Amino acid sequence: SMFFAFVATIILSGIHFPGMMGLLCSTSLLVGLGILDDFHELSAWPRFVGQIMAAVAMYFVGGISIENLGALFGEGDVVLGPVALPFTVFATVGVINAFNMIDGIDGLAGGLSLISILFFSFLAGLGDHHTDLVMLMLLGAAIVAFLLFNLRFPGRPFALVFMGDAGSMFLGFMLCWFAVGLSQGEHRAMAPVTALWILAVPLFDTLSVMIRRLTNGKSPFIADRGHLHHMLMERLPTKRPQLDQQQTIQHNISSTIIIIFTLAVVLGLIGVTLDILGVSEVASLLLFLAIFGVYLRLTIHAERLRVLMTRRWLSRRSPTEKHAKLRLPSVTTFPPRFTVRLPQSPGQE
Repeated sequence: SMFFAFVATIILSGIHFPGMMGLLCSTSLLVGLGILDDFHELSAWPRFVGQIMAAVAMYFVGGISIENLGALFGEGDVVLGPVALPFTVFATVGVINAFNMIDGIDGLAGGLSLISILFFSFLAGLGDHHTDLVMLMLLGAAIVAFLLFNLRFPGRPFALVFMGDAGSMFLGFMLCWFAVGLSQGEHRAMAPVTALWILAVPLFDTLSVMIRRLTNGKSPFIADRGHLHHMLMERLPTKRPQLDQQQTIQHNISSTIIIIFTLAVVLGLIGVTLDILGVSEVASLLLFLAIFGVYLRLTIHAERLRVLMTRRWLSRRSPTEKHAKLRLPSVTTFPPRFTVRLPQSPGQE
């Protein structure tokens, strides 16, 4: 719905810009791939092939590419030259999957996308990138309309519409398009490293999850409950005074979203402030990496604590419970800890 609203608005408003055909081709490919994935659950490789094709179309047809990484070593810009194409494809596929992987709670991916769009819009306005600013505002309006039906509000415990892979991949690609477009060229609106700050939360989450999976000898593409939103929800209280179980679930989902949105705003403000103040790009990158290191350390500790608590819980179950096959509902709607009640053995509280 966001894709169709955005494209229809661009066409009807008569907006034309260099690379428009590349944008339409890439987004159409990704949305079609996402719809197919939503209905048939494609394996990882077909999705990667489609994402790579979209990134290549962005490079050749859209004219959007990462040619310059900025002054990351203090003196002189890092120019990619012949590796610009593979680096652009790698970065684009990475951002697409970052937003696809963080779409685990209703409203989370859409809200994070809207926060990033607000920061990009601010910088585009300062840099006189008027066409990009208009497109960002149109995309933001489409996301706001979607979130009105995708977020859970008081009195409405369930989302009315769901994003799916088509929506998350579309948003991830669009944010990568603007991140690259605004950070490249002689009249760039921001330093390339600033884009990392604006997209920090999805990037932090995806990188930390993949690092933990690889260090544990698991495939980085097999889903688990190691994402930031999972960790936060599992540590919020399961019972609250004057609230029933459904209201508690709603309260914890809302609290998790608010915490993650706040983190995204804080990190984005740090990056934009550093960019406006003219702080060196190498200093901005080192600070970014330091914060990611702290984030990774905390999430690894939280994951180990979760595994330890799970083992203790399993050790207290009766033999019948240990061999029981439980069918858990989707984590997008209800965390398992809120929905599964195991029968208690005699004398056990």
